[in-house]
Amino acid sequence: MKEAKYNYSIYILLIIYIGMCCYKLSNPGVQYDELLFVNAATYYRFDTNFVLVDWKGFPILLMAYIGALKSYLYFPIITTFGVSIYTLRLPVILITAISLFTITKISNKYFFKEFSLLVLLLLVLDPSLIFITKLDVGPNVLELFTKCMACLFLYLFFIENRNLKYLIWGCVFLALGLFNKLNFIWFINALYGTMFLFQFNKIRKLILSKDYKSLKPFIILTLAYLVFYVYFIYIYFSFNLHNEEANNFVSLFQRRYNQVLSLLDGTSFLKYLYDIKTRSINHAFYILCCVIFLLAFVLNLTLLNNKFIQKYKRAYYFILVLLLLETIQFFLTKQANAPWHAFSLYPLFALLLAYSIYTIANAFINSKTLSNTIVIGCATIITGYHIIVVNDYFKLLGTPPKNIHWSEKIYDLIRFTKQNEGYYISMDWGIHNQLMAFNPNNKNFVEIFPIFTQDQSLDTKKWLKETFFSKETTIYIITHPKDDQLNQAIFSNFLKFAQEMNLEVLPHKIIGELNRDIFIIYKVNVKK
Repeated sequence: MKEAKYNYSIYILLIIYIGMCCYKLSNPGVQYDELLFVNAATYYRFDTNFVLVDWKGFPILLMAYIGALKSYLYFPIITTFGVSIYTLRLPVILITAISLFTITKISNKYFFKEFSLLVLLLLVLDPSLIFITKLDVGPNVLELFTKCMACLFLYLFFIENRNLKYLIWGCVFLALGLFNKLNFIWFINALYGTMFLFQFNKIRKLILSKDYKSLKPFIILTLAYLVFYVYFIYIYFSFNLHNEEANNFVSLFQRRYNQVLSLLDGTSFLKYLYDIKTRSINHAFYILCCVIFLLAFVLNLTLLNNKFIQKYKRAYYFILVLLLLETIQFFLTKQANAPWHAFSLYPLFALLLAYSIYTIANAFINSKTLSNTIVIGCATIITGYHIIVVNDYFKLLGTPPKNIHWSEKIYDLIRFTKQNEGYYISMDWGIHNQLMAFNPNNKNFVEIFPIFTQDQSLDTKKWLKETFFSKETTIYIITHPKDDQLNQAIFSNFLKFAQEMNLEVLPHKIIGELNRDIFIIYKVNVKK
């Protein structure tokens, strides 16, 4: 394939990807975690909301396991253009497009042009990638980006040349990935372990020969790895991330298995947002993928003299071991319960699937035409399935999600807060971030629902009343309907507190859709 045709194909596929991500950009509604980084990015409103650790007002950690990297990236965007659905979602879409471009170029270097285009095609039309990118609640976009950039620089060092600056830059991006989110340690562990296994004989010979100069890259990687792990251990234990009740291993395995399957077949967000059940076509798809994976694995073990396998088997086993090591860690992490946690396994599935298809096509067939036909046939079936699932998403966009935290009615609530001056108190999870982000010049937004998870002392109640319920402006309480509240006891405890503190809580407005209440707004008056 000529270079110009190859590059044009990449650009066309990336444009298709960006276009699909941008379809009905504002749907579903902005979610609480999607905007976690905004407060730290808006320096002119910086306070303690969602900044766990700072240094002289400079945000470091947003949460115990999430750094402020995304806030740094968005700082110039938000300060220049403000907060809107475009400034929130377009940047992450473009960053993922850069990541896909990088993946394509690296896979071309390790394999060949047609292979890299197949990988790109599988990723561009992947429903899970489209919606995880668009919503970025993980946050996952920078996880994928730092992973791709680290692999690019490590490739430049180990394959292209031995300039240590590429090795150092690779370590820098690994560090940024870990800082972005702590579960990036899965990839770091897997990468270091895989590289060590594949270079073991070489390292052993260098140690025995006392060739310490040649060992310098491995020493740098090992020291960097130890630093990464020390940081992980420090955060993990400092913030008690390990304090979780033990789960039944069988149920944990089943949950992780279902997470991986729903990510592979593209239904993860269909289930999470819209409660759409798995269909027979979904089962058929991942059965097909499993057959392709297993057949390719068997062929790699048996057809050792096959030219294609001989040429690319080292890269294949590297990807396979890397994926297995990362998957094992994901399966054993009790806290990784959300659909986007399995996203850390990207883009390894696509790379493995593309290789498996080419292995099957080149296993027994000497005819290039027939081989290409098999590749095109498999690619057509897989991309055809992806298009069906993506179309399912597109048909649902703009309809009320089953998951209340993604409702488009959040925009109506935001408009209400802009049109009605007052002091707004969020009395349930999933509300505050959006209101605060879309009202950048208004500091009259607080989130105090965690305080009401239990009863307080009389002094605490007096402090709460004086601090939050003695404002000269109108005081509004916002919550979800009782059945959709994260903790139903919270609002009951608040009403009890209001009665004791002589506060009158009056229903003011309901924002809903299709005979379903989404947000309930109350006014609070101080009784005389």
